[in-house]
Amino acid sequence: MTDTGGMGVPSGDKPVHVSLAQMARGARGTVCSVTLEKSEASTLGPMGLRERASIRVCRRGEPCIVEVGCTPGMCRRIGVSRRVAQQVMVAIER
Repeated sequence: MTDTGGMGVPSGDKPVHVSLAQMARGARGTVCSVTLEKSEASTLGPMGLRERASIRVCRRGEPCIVEVGCTPGMCRRIGVSRRVAQQVMVAIER
């Protein structure tokens, strides 16, 4: 019998959650939580870095450069400090 972890999905298929700062270059995922000060969140949200946003890491480090909100023909890249990247949790795509 397969353990579904109570969610109807086999445990091995659970998404892995890590901070943006921990993601490898080229990794993709979906932002699941942002624990920033209100002023920071109100600045980054309109740029596309908010809950449920699809992202791809372009560069690790300081600054961390992230591609957000890609649609056919358009992508935005933004840079965030390591401190900010540590407060953005992402569900990694596998």
